[in-house]
Amino acid sequence: MNKLFELFSKVFSRVSSYTKRISVETFVKKHRGLA
Repeated sequence: MNKLFELFSKVFSRVSSYTKRISVETFVKKHRGLA
């Protein structure tokens, strides 16, 4: 159970950082397109 939770937290942090980077990139692209 504890190992599974550790693995899940690692994957979750990796996924959240990845999606954050993607959203920032898309936001910058949209902002540049509007500007």
